[in-house]
Amino acid sequence: MNLILFRVDGGTRADVAMGHIYRSCLIADQLRNKYRLVFVSLDHSDFSPGHNEINRRGYSLLLIKDKEEMNSLLDDLKPKFAVVDLYEYSRSELYPFFSRNIETLSFDHFDDSKEFSTFCINPVLLQGKGKYDGLNYTVIPSPLKPTKGQSIKKIFLSFGGFDFGGISKRVLSVLGNIPGEFQINLIVGSSFVKEEVSDLLLKDSRVQLFSNPDHFNEILANSDLAIVAGGLTFFQCLSEGLPSIVICQYQHQKETALEMSQDAFILLGTFDDVSDSEIESSIKKLLLNHTLREQLGKAASLLVDGNGLNRVIQLIESAVAK
Repeated sequence: MNLILFRVDGGTRADVAMGHIYRSCLIADQLRNKYRLVFVSLDHSDFSPGHNEINRRGYSLLLIKDKEEMNSLLDDLKPKFAVVDLYEYSRSELYPFFSRNIETLSFDHFDDSKEFSTFCINPVLLQGKGKYDGLNYTVIPSPLKPTKGQSIKKIFLSFGGFDFGGISKRVLSVLGNIPGEFQINLIVGSSFVKEEVSDLLLKDSRVQLFSNPDHFNEILANSDLAIVAGGLTFFQCLSEGLPSIVICQYQHQKETALEMSQDAFILLGTFDDVSDSEIESSIKKLLLNHTLREQLGKAASLLVDGNGLNRVIQLIESAVAK
């Protein structure tokens, strides 16, 4: 059985959060019944939440201390193909695969070393001219798109596997001051410190807290309004046609969102530039306006069709089949 290697890091380091891990695992979930899969990650404490998630999903994980160890692993494992999902790339990261004729698929890869990647996937390059640039290659679960009602019954909150900006607590505090018979579903990752919001959970019985739920996709799809950061969950909201308020963790998320149609979601900016009053007014605006929610949802679903995962799987399988 052919071996596919996943080289990925993700955890609680600024900009190197859990999105890399979730994306790689989403791809692996589609391949696990056909191929041998091995994950490789740097042995660093910042990345331990990512390691825990890989282990939780039942995948083999090898930890390396440096790039030289990666070279040795490639010689021992001899993978047929590699998926490389890192925050920063370099020639030394990619050339070991290239020199051994191991085809690779990389994500969000902008420097010159991308010449060593067989399939350079850049979904955030909306105006890019590369073959695999643009939102059609956004790797997210296939949308479920249940029918929405006239009123808001469920509000979805998620600010990434690592809530770097502490947005969860702020948004819960704001929602606590907004009356309404809606349920508030807060989804967090394993690195989230639940004690930070324990007082808010006690004060507001509408809030339910979920940590790494297996039914994440269903919770999101069956919501009527989402308040999210600018990572993969944001793109999943778009594909579901879910009206969304976006509070970005990082500047690069804001820059990507600004390039997109501003008729498809409400972008408030990065967490450190957004006031609580702006969050509150945006929530109230959507709570009271079903027509606006409907308009945002329709425009959002036109931006991201939700088939990016299938496109990436086809690329991988076409290379492995050679």
